[in-house]
Amino acid sequence: MKEFYWNIETIEYYSIHPKEIKNFVKYECDLENGESEEDLIKDLTKQSKQYYNNLINNDTLKYRKI
Repeated sequence: MKEFYWNIETIEYYSIHPKEIKNFVKYECDLENGESEEDLIKDLTKQSKQYYNNLINNDTLKYRKI
């Protein structure tokens, strides 16, 4: 699966609002060569879940650059 760069605010928001990811990708993201909406949805879902799990485990500092 392709991995995309998402800003931390996007990951934080969708870690709490995962049901909104599909609409966000559909209406707010611009696809580049070889990308599909499904690729972006899967990756943002994955990264948001990882962020949420790290938040639960109190390990969010690895996402923040100090």
